[in-house]
Amino acid sequence: YTRVSQMNEGKLSTSMQIAEIRRFCEYNGYEIMNVYSDEDLSGSETSHRTNFNRMFEDIEKKTFGDIDLVVCYNLSRFSRSIKDWIKDDG
Repeated sequence: YTRVSQMNEGKLSTSMQIAEIRRFCEYNGYEIMNVYSDEDLSGSETSHRTNFNRMFEDIEKKTFGDIDLVVCYNLSRFSRSIKDWIKDDG
């Protein structure tokens, strides 16, 4: 999963994050099933992140089989904080 916030963090472009994630997965022997990205969206709320939510729907539906791992460039790309994610998730 990749995300670029509304602040347009150029050094953390989604393409750069994807390239780093691909290197990491290749090095560790992980197969990439799909890539999910959201652009120009804050990390403080997850409800409005279309692809973030689609990723969890695909995991739940087993769209790509059993998923053991979600990889993101940095925890801050997943959510501003775990506390925010849990709070937003209800």
